[in-house]
Parts: sequence; C-alpha cells; structure tokens
Amino acid sequence: MNAKYVYLPALFLILFSASLWFPFEVMATPKFLQKHARKLSQAPTLVNQVKSRSKQQVLIQIDTSDISESDLLLPANQRSNRRMNIRAKAEFGKNRFWRGTKFKRNKLVKDYEYLPLMIVEVDSIESLNELVASQQLVGVYEETRLYTTLSQSLPLIEQPTVELEGATGQGTSVMVLDTGVDYTHSDFGSCTAPGTPASCRVIVAQDFAPDDGSLDDNGHGTNVSAIVGGVAPGADLIVMDVFDGGSASSFDVVDAINWAITNQATYN
Repeated sequence: MNAKYVYLPALFLILFSASLWFPFEVMATPKFLQKHARKLSQAPTLVNQVKSRSKQQVLIQIDTSDISESDLLLPANQRSNRRMNIRAKAEFGKNRFWRGTKFKRNKLVKDYEYLPLMIVEVDSIESLNELVASQQLVGVYEETRLYTTLSQSLPLIEQPTVELEGATGQGTSVMVLDTGVDYTHSDFGSCTAPGTPASCRVIVAQDFAPDDGSLDDNGHGTNVSAIVGGVAPGADLIVMDVFDGGSASSFDVVDAINWAITNQATYN
C-alpha cells in the first residue's frame, strides 16, 4: 500500500482533533477581548482566571433600558406601583436574557429580584464566551473589596440651615451600609434592641456579611450612622453590616440594596 494512504487517516484525525480544540482557544485571543472589551472592562482579571481553570463568580448586569410598561403585562391594580414595576422590569429582562443565551442557567448563583443583576459562575472560556455573546448583557463585574472612609460632615452640606426650615427627615428611614452600628449608644436612644424602646432610632440592624458576633467591630458604621442621624434628626435608621473585617464584598452590598427595595413599603 502506498505510504501516503497510510498517513491520511492519521492526518485526518489530527486535523479533526485540532478543530475541536481550536474554537476554545481563540475565544481568549486579543480579537475576542477587543470585541467584548466594553462588557469585560470591569472584570480585568477574569479571562486569565478562567484560562487557568479557576471557577469565578461574577456579577452580571442585564439590559432593561428598552422595556416599557406595556411589555410587563402587569394587572391594572399594580401598574402604578413603582416597586412592582421595578421588579417586573428586572424579571422581564432576565427571562429574555435566558431565552436568548447559550449560557447555562444552572450557573446561576444568586438572583436579585428588584435589580437587573445576577451572580453567575464562569468555569471555562467557552462559558465566558456564551455569556458575553448575549446582546442582553450590559456588563460583567468581578467581586471587589470596598473600604471605609470619612472626610466631611454637617458644615459642608449646610445642614443646620435646612433643619431650621423644617427638613428633618421625619417619617422616613435612611439605610446605612457599613460595618454595623452600636445601637446601645445614647445618640441612638440607648436601644436594648433595634426598635426598642420606642425612642430607639435604629429600627433595623442586620448582617449581610458573615456574622462576626459584634454590633460594630470597627466603629465606622456607628460613626456614619450618627452622622446620618445628625443630618436627619427626625429619620429612623436602618443599618446593614456588609463588612467582613476591613473590607466589604460588592456582592454583599448589592444584596443589601436589594433588601432595601424589597422592604421599601414596610420602612418607608
């Protein structure tokens, strides 16, 4: 038998194998990165992490800018409810995203019912390509760490003038996302628990970061909550501990924001 015929099957097998692997490799080329640069601009290390076979959880934003109230098909008695419209719009956008993407729905880690945001797991360049290929995807965001800071307070915003005009925040609640709050401090009404006694200004205190067993292990959240209380002396305070040690997860922050929208009607 002619030798060239002997090598043809082997050559075909090599080329076929290469064709299976090639698409997975080109997805992370400069051309791929350039094409999806806008969507990946807030996830600068994601591609390299995924290429090294490291599973990554990322926050994704879904496009809802073109969704109108007529698309939502809400019952007539809910159409004027702003919170229900926000929820329905987010749900509509996410359902549209899942219908139009090859990215697997079982990669969903966490959903935020009132926000056009989800946390998903990316475990390969192939799945990343499926994710960013969606026209309904606005952007991909890596988890970031956020740090406390404080520079100015009441004089900068001329609060005393506003208070003299009667704007004290009475009848409203202000939510603080920080390191927690020591609500037993006299400035908050010497609370024994959130909302207790009736003079207690901190009506909710909750952990979204891993519970450290402390009301405020840093002091920054107590300070900021006191500043808010000084700016709006008539307002109630809702304080969420989103910090784990010296930093906060951006995912925990989004979780707390979603809680605020969910409970808006309860706490005004």
